[in-house]
Amino acid sequence: MKKLNKKGFTLIEIIVVVVVLAVLMAVAVPSVLKYVNEADNAKYMAQGRSVMNMAQTEMVKAYVGDNQITADELATVKQNIQTELAKDGVTVVKTDIEIYTAGTASQAGDQITITSGAKFTGMATTGDMPAVKVVKCKINGKTIVAVLNDKVYVGTTLVE
Repeated sequence: MKKLNKKGFTLIEIIVVVVVLAVLMAVAVPSVLKYVNEADNAKYMAQGRSVMNMAQTEMVKAYVGDNQITADELATVKQNIQTELAKDGVTVVKTDIEIYTAGTASQAGDQITITSGAKFTGMATTGDMPAVKVVKCKINGKTIVAVLNDKVYVGTTLVE
C-alpha cells in the first residue's frame, strides 16, 4: 500500500481561519479605538486643567505690580501660557487661548457651549483682580474648555 504524503492546508481550513480572524478583529478593533479615544480625552482634560492653573497664576502675576491688567499684559499672559505648555510638548496657538471672567459651560456630544461668558480683554483702569472663571484653548484640533472648580470639556465645536 502506497502512503500519500499530504502537505499544506485545504481551502476549507484556510477559509475557516480567515473567518475566525475576521470575527476577532470585528470585536477587538472598536474596543481598542474606544480606549485610545478615552486616553486622548483624559490627556486633553489634564492639559485643560493645566491651562486653567497657568491662567490664574499668570493673571495674578500681571495684576500684582500695578493692580491692573491691560490688553498688552493680557497678551503676555497668553504668551506665557503658550510658552509653559510648549515646555511639555503641547502646542497651542496663542490666539486660541481665551480667558473669561464669568460664565459656565456645557457639552452635548462634541459641541461645547459657553453661556453667560464675559471674555476678558484687559482693563485700562485699576480695579478688583479679575477672576478667571473659564479658559478656552485649542490643542491639536480639539477645543478644550476648563471651568473653575467644575469640569473640563473636550470637543470639536464651540458655541459662545
